[in-house]
Amino acid sequence: MHQFTHSQTLTLTFDQKQSLQKLRKDIRNNFEHFTPKGWSIEVSGMPKIVSDAVDVIEFLALSSGNPLWDTDSRQEQRIRDAIGEIRSYL
Repeated sequence: MHQFTHSQTLTLTFDQKQSLQKLRKDIRNNFEHFTPKGWSIEVSGMPKIVSDAVDVIEFLALSSGNPLWDTDSRQEQRIRDAIGEIRSYL
């Protein structure tokens, strides 16, 4: 995480750890390692899981100080806009 002197370390909260673990184990792995079966996804907890994941993405992309954004491109603004749009759906 410390690529530069101004880089910040990601520190996950307990809730973020739980959400990312559920996203990885229960959802991602079942899609990635698909086997034919009856399967459903409980959506009631998804807004919290997505919100926690977006918090982590936002920190890594915009606050950690590790990505070097080209000042002439709109990469950073596009990420900010995408994060804002995702949050508006939550």
